[in-house]
Amino acid sequence: MDYLFFDIECANCDDGMGKICTFGYVITDVHFKVLKKEDILIRPNAKFEAYVAKKILAYPVKQINASPDFIEKYEQIKTLLEEEDRIIFGYNVKTDMGYLLSECFRYKKPLLRYKARDIQQIFQKHLGLEQPVSLDKALCLLDEDVEKISFHRSDEDAYASMIVLKKLVKDKGYVLLTGKEGEKDELSSTLSMAPKGILQKIATNYAKKKAGPGELSGKIICIDEALANNKTEGYLLLVMAIIDMGGEIYKGKGRCDIFLSFEEYRNKHAKQKQVRWDNLKDSGVKRVDYMDFASEWKIDFKAISMLKSEAVRSEFGG
Repeated sequence: MDYLFFDIECANCDDGMGKICTFGYVITDVHFKVLKKEDILIRPNAKFEAYVAKKILAYPVKQINASPDFIEKYEQIKTLLEEEDRIIFGYNVKTDMGYLLSECFRYKKPLLRYKARDIQQIFQKHLGLEQPVSLDKALCLLDEDVEKISFHRSDEDAYASMIVLKKLVKDKGYVLLTGKEGEKDELSSTLSMAPKGILQKIATNYAKKKAGPGELSGKIICIDEALANNKTEGYLLLVMAIIDMGGEIYKGKGRCDIFLSFEEYRNKHAKQKQVRWDNLKDSGVKRVDYMDFASEWKIDFKAISMLKSEAVRSEFGG
């Protein structure tokens, strides 16, 4: 068994979707002895945010743009993350897992199958902190010299996250569980890690499908925009279920039969304008809460995963 710590930097995160420019990692044995450390430079095929290019990037933009892109580095990253008998770690790792999902979606590459543990979450819980802290703050709280770390260089950030975990285990009494016992601490690389932008684009693509015969054949259904923006996984599942049952998604004009409202949200934000409903309410459209609709048609909101359907897998080239 070995441990892999990884970190990612992005050229930009427009629409919440990261365009990866560096993937850094450190591999250690179970005693935290470093076996390998590498920073993989990746051409993002996207513009660099000005602040990133000037203040964060550890390399010249020209050097990164001359590097292989994600498609060319996909197999290397896949091998690193999917290696058997390896435990994967990262600091605030949910964010980096989301970036990898973004790139798999953007380049039509199959979803990476791995699980990871979040050192930020481990640190917060083990020390009983009320709020999560940044990587440099965690090192300071552990009396580690941060001057030795080149932050925002991915392999260095990966190394720093390893130091945090090592200190927790060796100095703070944290017990690092492995095997089946440790699986409860792992985050799975499913669509639950995906940025909203990905789920909304999948929903948009799915809504374009031609509806076949089914229980909702001939019905045109409008979904509250607040649901699409605030419960994106549920929105995706609703769109998929409606299309699968023969219904159509309202496209902004023409006939509409049912409006699926997000009452849970409206009860908290009563003053927010309901654009779609305001445009439909006088046309005899039936208004139904989306949860009541889901119950009536037996839609399971826990069903979203990377294996939900062939249609979702096809969005990732797999």
